[in-house]
Amino acid sequence: MTQRRFLVPLAAFLVLVAPATHASSTYHGTDDPDLVHEATIGDLNAARATLKGDDKPDVADEQGHTPLMRASEHGHLAVVKLLLEHGALVNRPDELGKTALIWAAEGGDGDVIDTLVQSGARIDQATKDGITPLMAAARSGQVDAVIHLLTAGAQIDRTDYSGRDALSWAQESHNSKVIELIRKGQRH
Repeated sequence: MTQRRFLVPLAAFLVLVAPATHASSTYHGTDDPDLVHEATIGDLNAARATLKGDDKPDVADEQGHTPLMRASEHGHLAVVKLLLEHGALVNRPDELGKTALIWAAEGGDGDVIDTLVQSGARIDQATKDGITPLMAAARSGQVDAVIHLLTAGAQIDRTDYSGRDALSWAQESHNSKVIELIRKGQRH
């Protein structure tokens, strides 16, 4: 009897701690997991086919991550352009306030950054913690992203809610090129 009572709770425990499957861990609450997945992996043809079915480009998972955010994060420029052509909201924030531009800044793809800015992305739109795209790029040590954001006119001296600016985030990344770029930008 004692063993049997032990096995039932153990089985329940194993169900609770068992790793989630790829699909359930990736697509919690997503209206169209296919489009989010296609954007994440950069499958242009599949994304194009999905969008032809009258799917909306701004479906989101429970954290508010959209296909545009995922494509921007992973540097899938062709998918980014496709989503924008289908009306994806360029300044839509996720649950933490991160926009596609912030995801692109962390991912480091300058061409994606330029495309988002040309499509109306607000260069200094910050997260709920006050982190701007430039701060995110500096924190991630993304040289190309920092160059493109500075060229687009990102404010260097803006601070987040803890009082840190892009230079302090760059110093934390220990990337000397990013630190140099931001210092050079401060002098201009």
